[in-house]
Formats: sequence, C-alpha cells, structure tokens
Amino acid sequence: MKKKSAFKALGHVMLCSLKENPKGLLLELACGMIEGFQSLPQAVFPAMVINAALGQQQPGKALVLAGVFAFVMFLLYYIASFIGTLQGWYMVRLPHIFQRKLVKKSLLLDFRDVDNADRINQYVHALEMTFRFCDTPSKLIRTGLTSMIELAVLASLLSTLDGIVAAALVVYAVGVYFLNRKVAAISKKKEDEKVLARRKADYAQELMFSGEFAKDSRAYGANSMVRNKFRQAADEVVEIEKRGQKTLFGWEAVQEAISAGQNLFLYLFMIVKYAAGAISIGSFTMYVSAANSLYRSVSRLLQMYASAMDFPMYFRDYQDYMELSEEMRQTARQGLHIEPDHCPTIEFCNVSFRYPSRSEYALRNVNLTIPPCGSVAVVGENGAGKSTFVKLLLRLYDVTEGEILVDGHDIREYPYDEYMRLFSTVFQDFIIFIYSVKENIGFDRAEKEYLEAAMKKAGVYQCIERLPKKEKTILGKRYDSEGVDLSGGEKQKVAIA
Repeated sequence: MKKKSAFKALGHVMLCSLKENPKGLLLELACGMIEGFQSLPQAVFPAMVINAALGQQQPGKALVLAGVFAFVMFLLYYIASFIGTLQGWYMVRLPHIFQRKLVKKSLLLDFRDVDNADRINQYVHALEMTFRFCDTPSKLIRTGLTSMIELAVLASLLSTLDGIVAAALVVYAVGVYFLNRKVAAISKKKEDEKVLARRKADYAQELMFSGEFAKDSRAYGANSMVRNKFRQAADEVVEIEKRGQKTLFGWEAVQEAISAGQNLFLYLFMIVKYAAGAISIGSFTMYVSAANSLYRSVSRLLQMYASAMDFPMYFRDYQDYMELSEEMRQTARQGLHIEPDHCPTIEFCNVSFRYPSRSEYALRNVNLTIPPCGSVAVVGENGAGKSTFVKLLLRLYDVTEGEILVDGHDIREYPYDEYMRLFSTVFQDFIIFIYSVKENIGFDRAEKEYLEAAMKKAGVYQCIERLPKKEKTILGKRYDSEGVDLSGGEKQKVAIA
C-alpha cells in the first residue's frame, strides 16, 4: 500500500514537472548518463598510469596516460557541470508552481480556516515541503540512471577479480540503507517540531521592520519585550535542534563504524590478493577504486528507493492542505444568482452564533430586517457582538442557528463570490497594502475612471494627486525608498475608497 501511495505521489509531481519543465527532465537524464560513465576512467586510468610507471618502467607512457586521464575527466566534469547548471535554471521554477497553488488555495479557504493557528502551521509546513519534494523525482531519475550505469560497469570490472567483493559490498550497503531510514525519520520529526517556534521567531523579526511597531516601541518601550520574545522562540528552535542532534549522533556513529568496517575488509582483501601475486600494484588501486565506487552506487540506489518510499511523507503535507474543503463555496443552489448593483432586503431570522472552539454564544436570537437601500446603525458595548454581526452578514462565518435571508433566500444558497460582491466593507482594523494606491483601492481590476470616482467619493482624490507618482505611488517604504507614508486619516479614506 505504501509503495502504491509513493508511486502515485511521485507520478503526480513527475507529470507536473514534465508539463511545466520537460527540458529540465531531459537535462537530468543527460547528467545521469555522463556521471554514470565517469566511474570507468576513474578506476581504469590510475591503474594504467601506475603500471606504466612502476611495472613497465615507462615514465613517458605514464605521463601521456596521466595527461589523457586529466583531459578526459576534465571534459566529463565540465560537460556534466554545464548541463547541471542549465538543469538548475529550469528546475528552480517547479517549487514556485506548487507554491502558487498553495497561495491560491489559501485565498479560497473559508475565513475560519485562515483565522486558525493550526491551519497556519499546516500552510507553513506545506510551503516548506515544496522545496523538498519538488526536486525528488528529477533527482531519482538522475541518481537512478547514474547508479545503474556505474553498477553495470563496475560489477563487470570487479567480476574479473572475485565476485565475493561485490557481494560483501552489497551487504554493507544494505546495512547502511536501514540506518539511513532511521536517520531520515528522526530528521523529519525534528523539522516538524520546529515549525511553530520558527513562526514565532519570524513574527518577532517582522515587527522590527513594521512602521506601526517602530512608533509604539519608541513611545511605550516595547523593544525589550519583542527582543525577549525573539530570544525565547530562537532558543526553542535551538533546543529542538539539540535534542534531534543528540539522537542522530548515535545512529550516525554506527553508520561511520559500518563504513570503516567496509574499508578495512576491502583493503585486507586486496592486500591478500597482492601478496599472493594475483594482482599488480596498479590493479590494486583500480580494484579498490572500483569497489568503493560500486559501494557508493549500491548505496545511492538504496537511498533512491528510500527517498521514493519517503516521498509521500513530505508530499502529504502539501496534499492535505490542498484537499481542505471550501465549504462555503459548496452550498450554492443551482440557478440562483444576485446582481452586484442590486439593493436587496436583508433579514436576520432568530440568528445565534458561537465561534469555533468556544462554548458561549457571541450572538443569541437576533431578529432584524434591513429594507432595500436602508441605513442601520448597530451600537453596543465592547464585546456585545457588533463585529460578529458584520462578519455573519459578510458570511465570513456561517450562523450556528437560524438563518440570514437576502430577498427571501438563505445567503448560503447564493454563489459565494457573487454574494461577496454585494458589499464594500471597511473594518476598524483595516489594512493598507504596501502596494500602489491603485492596487489598494481597485486591486488588479480598476479602470482609471472608476478609480478616480472612488477617490473623489472618499475625499482622498486631491491628496493622491499631490503624490509624486499619483495613483502609482507605493504606500509604505518597506520595499520602495520612494514610497509614501500617509497619515492615519488619509489611510482611512483610501480604505473607504
């Protein structure tokens, strides 16, 4: 079942990579072939040079062979490096394709999911995992091709000596494979534990460059608090890392012991063969080099298999997030529509609401009718439910009990995006984006006439006309030194516009 899940997930990413980046995969194949054949001259040429220099007493021939070896290896490495650079340019796009899908999904989620710490942690983790799983299929192709070519070439070479060497190296490689699986699981657990602590540290760092915080920190002396918050979060990350490293240390020590044992066995075997006169000193170096390369090839193949089996572990974080339901977009009744310029009758019918994970009601048994084009002021003490009332009207949340009707129909029956276009809302904690004036008012769809009309209605037109780039001026200096910081009242007018 796990194999099926792994190949299904790999297939999904592979198809996406093939669709968006076919040249990148072809370049991976080319790199794999070149790197696979590099092992042959690496093993054979040194033996030929040594035999010519020591065994046959032909220093001139040894120098020529050494020169040919250096040129061949330089050529192979240069071609592989050049193709690898090209491949890197193509493959860097793939994580961003999946990240764009995550961003799109986040913007479509119900408000209750966005306003949820667990969901934010899930998003951050999914975002980080895109860098891990996106290059896995291409690496598997490259590593698999390289290792299989090396395996075929080197096994053939070693078979001229003794098959027991190849068999012993495979046994060693299998042992290291199972250790690597354990190390990978420990590393994954460590990274999972660090997500929340890293988010806290990142938030504290963001505050340092926030204009609002810069004012408050100087007026109220909040610097030490934020500094301590950052230190606590950073210390938490370090502590998790230390615990993980302590656990990993023991397993990595065992890995090194197995590697040392493999080298000891290999050299003892070759020394015995050399002492018996079965091989020359040049062949000694050739077989040692070939055996080490074979060991690495088998290890890479096993690691490739482990990566393929672990792939769903990383891809699942992304997949689970993408599969979150958008419930508010699924309740619309077919054929029911509403025009954005229409002035409807709005009715709250015995509406009660409590926030997720809260036992007490924020609103209870609210009944109200707002006539077409009517005006209503909702007043009350702090915590009375005024903001909650607006959130329910805007369908940021669905009611717990009762219903809200627009022209006699439950608002859940209207297409979500059509219903949202009925409203133009300015919250008390509104946000000004560090984008242009035009993008703040009309986002990416405003015509110039519409934009000017909105600014004049909100009383901010003259203010914007005085700005150096008018409606193209960036509001804020975080990303643009020529950006402008508006006053609090001017920001309110922009938000209203």
